[in-house]
Amino acid sequence: LVRLDPNQLESSADAQFAAYQSAQDDVRSSQSQVTAAQNNLAQAQQSLNQAEVAIDSARQGVITAQTEVDRAQVEVNAAQREMKRNEQLVENGVIARKEFDEARDRFENARASLSTARARLESQRIAVKDSESRRGAQQVAVRDARRAVDSASISVSSSQSRVDQQAAILRGSRNQQDKAVVVAPI
Repeated sequence: LVRLDPNQLESSADAQFAAYQSAQDDVRSSQSQVTAAQNNLAQAQQSLNQAEVAIDSARQGVITAQTEVDRAQVEVNAAQREMKRNEQLVENGVIARKEFDEARDRFENARASLSTARARLESQRIAVKDSESRRGAQQVAVRDARRAVDSASISVSSSQSRVDQQAAILRGSRNQQDKAVVVAPI
């Protein structure tokens, strides 16, 4: 017959109970990490969606700017033709020099408008590239956030396994303690 010291068994059971509580605290902490990671993922996904909208908007801006360039080019061509016609007419004395000067001014204004439209088009193209770059960064952020959620979920599972293991050890310790308390007849 082996005699077990009840104080030693109780001390061991207390240690097992403390380990069990510690494992439960780890589960709660890991669950908080999952929640935080999920919130970060939601924010990253929202930023990615905003980046997608910015790309669409910038692309629409390119289309609009290209239309402005095309329209300005038509105006330049028309003003240039009018200026050339008026140049010949002023040389032949058919129209006054003032009319020719006005046609030349319209041509110069049309060229300036074309230059401005081209600059806007280039700016919109840069905006598309910038938006695409931000989208790429947000895609990385979303991917990283998903990994963080997965990692935190694994941590929860691992902590829960420790809780289950500690619970089993605690039950075994209590069974030993209960058996030790039973007094055998002499």
